[in-house]
Amino acid sequence: MRGTRIVALLCLSTALLMLGAVGAGLLARRPEPPPPTATLVAPEVAVLHAELRRCRELGLAAAEDEGCRATWAEMRRQFMGRGDAP
Repeated sequence: MRGTRIVALLCLSTALLMLGAVGAGLLARRPEPPPPTATLVAPEVAVLHAELRRCRELGLAAAEDEGCRATWAEMRRQFMGRGDAP
């Protein structure tokens, strides 16, 4: 009876070691994620974004600001793809 337990324990430990080896092999094959890349923003887009931030800070008064209206119109034009293509 005692010999049967030892054999069962050896089989179980061997199975666990094999499972660990397979898991380690699968983890080693996992590809590394690509490094983060920086996005370059064109100067005119940076200016539009700065103007949008200014308009956001104005709050409700931005609706009356001519600069904000022009910026919103330009952003709509770029988003909808109307007009000149860059």
